[in-house]
Amino acid sequence: MKLWVAQHLNPRRYISTSFITPVGRHGGEICPFLTNQQGSARVPPNFAEGRSRPFQPMEDLFMSQGKFIVVSGGEGSGKTTLVHRLQTDFPGARYTREPGGTPYGEALRVPLLDRMYRPVPWAELFLFMSIRAQHVEEVIKPTLAAGRHVICDRYMQDTLAYQWYTRLGQRSPSQIMQLAEAAGFPQPDLWIYLDVDPEIGLRRRQQTGDMNRIDREKIEFHQHVREGFRDLFNYADYIHRGRLIDANQSPDDVYRAAHQVIDLLLT
Repeated sequence: MKLWVAQHLNPRRYISTSFITPVGRHGGEICPFLTNQQGSARVPPNFAEGRSRPFQPMEDLFMSQGKFIVVSGGEGSGKTTLVHRLQTDFPGARYTREPGGTPYGEALRVPLLDRMYRPVPWAELFLFMSIRAQHVEEVIKPTLAAGRHVICDRYMQDTLAYQWYTRLGQRSPSQIMQLAEAAGFPQPDLWIYLDVDPEIGLRRRQQTGDMNRIDREKIEFHQHVREGFRDLFNYADYIHRGRLIDANQSPDDVYRAAHQVIDLLLT
C-alpha cells in the first residue's frame, strides 16, 4: 500500500499551502490549508472556484522558511522609525533597506538619491531594480532559507508607486511584475503600507532637515505616489498581502497597529 501511494500520489499535484479570501479593498485574510486542530482536512470556500495559489511540493511544507515583511510609505510616513522600533520586539529578524542592503546597493544609493544627479525615469527604475537584484540574492533569499524573518524598509511595491506609476505613468503593474518574477524577486508574506497625507509627510521631513532628491519633488509628485500605493490594493497579488495603516496618527499608534499585524503573522 505504501509503495502504491508513493508511486501514484504525486504530492506536487495535491498539496497546496494556502488559499486567499479577499475581504475588502484594503485588506485580506490568509486561510491556511492542510488540516484543522482535529486533524481533518479543511477546504476554504474559494477552493471550488479554482483560485488557489500554485501547488507546492509536500517536502517543502516541512522546511522552516522565514517570513518576508515589507514596510512601505511616502516621504515622512515614519516607516524607517517603525522598522527601528520593531527591532526591540522581533530581535531575531534580519532588518534591511532599499535602496541599499548590500555594499553594492549602498554604493549606488548615494548617486541615486543625491540632488546632484537627475537620472531619466527609465534609468532610475533600472537602478532600483539592479540594487534589488543584488539585495535579493545576497541578503533576502539566504536569510529566508536559513529560517530567519526579514523586515525590509521599502521593496518592489515602492518601485511600482514611485517609478512605474508616477515617473512613467504606467497603471497596470503586470509588465514590471513579470520582470520581477523572471528575476526571482520573492513576494512578501506581509506588506505594510503607511498611508500619510503628502503635505503632513513632507512637513515632517522638512523638520528633520534631511531632504534627498526625491523628497524635494513637487507636492503633485508625492500625491501621485500616494495614489500609486493605494491603487496596488486593486490587484489580487496585494489584496491579501497588504495592510494599510493610517500614518497621519501618532508614531505610537502606527507602531501598535503594525506590531499587531506582524505578531499575527509570526505567531
